[in-house]
Amino acid sequence: MRRSYRLAFRESNALEIPKEGIDMPGRKPRDTQRYHITGRYGKILHTGITNNADRRLQEHQRDLGQNVNMRKVGPKVTRASALKWEQEQREAGKPTGP
Repeated sequence: MRRSYRLAFRESNALEIPKEGIDMPGRKPRDTQRYHITGRYGKILHTGITNNADRRLQEHQRDLGQNVNMRKVGPKVTRASALKWEQEQREAGKPTGP
């Protein structure tokens, strides 16, 4: 279900704006979430990126156990920016995926 906000200048001229924002020509979509998977005591077990946080958390819980949590890092960003962040995390010694 796609949520939207209603912005009304006049009662008869309502403009629907999607929650994700307005697609701008020439701009890449900001659809990738950066995250940390943390264990029971807050230790970072995995650092990654995804375009579907709920599905990815379920996958991590299946592999690592139900006691893990996902902590989102910042707002959604472009895929290229997220890949750069993930590489920086890897270089900083944080546990990351393949």
